[in-house]
Amino acid sequence: MQSPLKPENNDRLSESGWPPPPGRRAPPVWNEARERVRAFLLVGLAVLLGLSLTAASYLTLQQNEMLRLRHDFKSLAEERIGSVEKAMSHYLQRVLATHALFDASEFVTRSEFERFVTTLIERSPGVRAIEWIPRVPPSELETYRDRARRDGFELRIKSVLDPSPAGPRETEDLYPVFYIAPQASNEAAFGLDLGSDPIRLEALKRARDTGEPAATIPLDLVQDEEKAKSVLIFVPYYEGGWRGDDVASRRQHLAGFVLGVFRMPDLLADATANLDRNNANVALLFEGDLLAGTLQETTDRKETIYARNRRVRHIEHVENVKTDKNDTGPTSAALASPLTRVGKVAMGGRLWTVVCTPTQQFLSPRESVLPLAALIVGLVLTALGAGFAYTTLRGAKVRDELKQSEQRYRTLVDHAPEGVLLLSTHKGGFVDANENACRMFGRTREELIDCSLEDISTEFQPNGLPTTAAITQAIESTLAGNTSVLMWDFVHSAGNQFPCEVRLVRLPASQDILIRGSITDISERVRSEERQALMMRELDHRVKNNLATVLSLTEQSAMDASSAGELRETLAGRIRALARLHGNLAQRQWTGMDLSEVFELTFAPYNKGHDIDRVEMTGPAYMIPADTCSALCMVVHELATNAVKYGALSQPGGTIEIEWRLGADGVEIDWLESGGPMLNEAPKTGYGTRLTTGLVEHELHGRIEREYAPSGFRCRIVVPLRPLGSDASASV
Repeated sequence: MQSPLKPENNDRLSESGWPPPPGRRAPPVWNEARERVRAFLLVGLAVLLGLSLTAASYLTLQQNEMLRLRHDFKSLAEERIGSVEKAMSHYLQRVLATHALFDASEFVTRSEFERFVTTLIERSPGVRAIEWIPRVPPSELETYRDRARRDGFELRIKSVLDPSPAGPRETEDLYPVFYIAPQASNEAAFGLDLGSDPIRLEALKRARDTGEPAATIPLDLVQDEEKAKSVLIFVPYYEGGWRGDDVASRRQHLAGFVLGVFRMPDLLADATANLDRNNANVALLFEGDLLAGTLQETTDRKETIYARNRRVRHIEHVENVKTDKNDTGPTSAALASPLTRVGKVAMGGRLWTVVCTPTQQFLSPRESVLPLAALIVGLVLTALGAGFAYTTLRGAKVRDELKQSEQRYRTLVDHAPEGVLLLSTHKGGFVDANENACRMFGRTREELIDCSLEDISTEFQPNGLPTTAAITQAIESTLAGNTSVLMWDFVHSAGNQFPCEVRLVRLPASQDILIRGSITDISERVRSEERQALMMRELDHRVKNNLATVLSLTEQSAMDASSAGELRETLAGRIRALARLHGNLAQRQWTGMDLSEVFELTFAPYNKGHDIDRVEMTGPAYMIPADTCSALCMVVHELATNAVKYGALSQPGGTIEIEWRLGADGVEIDWLESGGPMLNEAPKTGYGTRLTTGLVEHELHGRIEREYAPSGFRCRIVVPLRPLGSDASASV
């Protein structure tokens, strides 16, 4: 009984939610409310879809716009990065040219040094000074002071950390500034011991040991009152211009350093002097050491040395620097632009980063209104689509009901586990087919509808009738009100035939007579029944053959046995050999065996009582058919039994050599025994001898030769076997 609190469906609810009284339908108000909710959901979905497409279009256009801007700014930024790299190389060449002056002269005077350097750097505003830094052992300090006095200078050694004059270090070499040009504004650096500062000393030692230019990290100069970041470049000079092959020799022959003092703001200003500064901002950041191709940080933060005449102390993410409309250079608050271009420049073993960001003057002419236009158009189309969805929703109710009815029908037909065909007696062919039927016949639904039952059937049916007569009989039986179940043979579109079980049922129809045919493919069941029958026949055949073999062995063994014990032992050994062979062939599904496996299987029972190493087997891999394995196994078993009883294996030290090869007449097997009892004459011929002779000559159609020599029994067997497969290169 249905509970009044759980109505069957919402159509029967009253306005209050309770079931309507008997005989009354659900009020239209409820149905209208449900339709309004449905309309609201569908219109909302249309709006959501429109907004999603609009947003996707807007973002795509924005991204394309950004890609275009990035492409336009790329060449502009690369030009500026290249100019900075070129300027660094140009300044370094000034220091190397001064180094070449010392290579070209045995002794460079102060006046020569000043004239050369002054001319060399007059167009390089970033070169603050070029200096000569000799290596001065404490014992030679007075000599250098005398030389300075002759030039009109008083050499006072000063520490970098404490610029006031201080006494020299007594145990270490000094590295004072001895020559400096230009003299103006650099007087404070004269006599400065560069080895007294850890930063300068590190670069100095690196240049000394490598023989290559080495730069310091950015630092403040003693002689620079503005404290702009500068870099010192040490170029080592060795006695006689010889650089040496190892660190020890370089340290021993070091004469001093040619030092370049680069003021990095001036260097960057010089590099970008001839470039338009309205389109891009350029900043130079110190990264760290560049050693063996790897970057080693020497500071916890990246430091901007120069950025459009401003020193910015800290920028953490230079890859995301954004242009600020109110600022001409990068700031720590501008961190979101994907247009930033970054270049790496190496100088003196140090790595620098050049950061280029676009200015508002670059962006303004290139801004596009296309993304905004796409946004407006998308919003308008979304509104129109929502209105269209709302106005057309009311007329969709009938179409939905028809569609649902068709879907229910199609679900019932297509999800049937068997193939379904709908036959019209008025049309004389099919009017519908499900997916299983299409797969079963290899045709589409349209192709099956164009066919008749006779077109997809074989000429004759399993009941022996022609297909036309069988169809007539089946339809008449079905129209009489019976459910017909019959076996039928169909034809696939590829041409192959397959058996099926067909169930025909008449369906009620208003104008046409329809017959529903349910088709089940029973091909696998038929094949299974055929395989089972074949296996039963094969089993019957093998059982009969095995029983006949056992019966023959029993009769012949009884004729030669002198006692019941001997009969039991002989018969049991022969039956066990036959059983082992059959078991091995069964595991291989009676596909055959390799000849070596036949010998190994035969000698397996003698492993316990005899050392199997006394039997040596040699020959190529040779697969023989299953029907000849039994006879060959019995022959080898008889030979092995005689060897154990009377031959080589009956005495310690006796051996058997078995060798087979592929000859012109088939397989040639040589059996050689040695170390056994002395044989003067052939033993009495028994059943074993007759058995082996009969098996080789009659079963295997070969020949067997025996020789009872004093050294041991010998036997040769030639069998014209045809292998299933062989490998002449294999050996056992």
